[in-house]
Amino acid sequence: MYRVTRKQLIRQGGNVIEFEDSCDFTAPSEADHSQTRLLIAEIQMGYLWYGPDKVIFETPTFYRSVTVTMRRYHETN
Repeated sequence: MYRVTRKQLIRQGGNVIEFEDSCDFTAPSEADHSQTRLLIAEIQMGYLWYGPDKVIFETPTFYRSVTVTMRRYHETN
């Protein structure tokens, strides 16, 4: 199994918000496609690359980073 996790960090006006969501896939190609799609969607909104799995958007009063990682894990019942 493969898990794609999106972690978001927002800083604005002294407030900090962090949250994450994830989705599981059985095939690595599906997980890779999801990771790429999420990062491209952020870039289309004006974010900039900041590493292989991270994008950021920053103004003098607002900061948001999005990190999308893909990890393999073993499902246990």
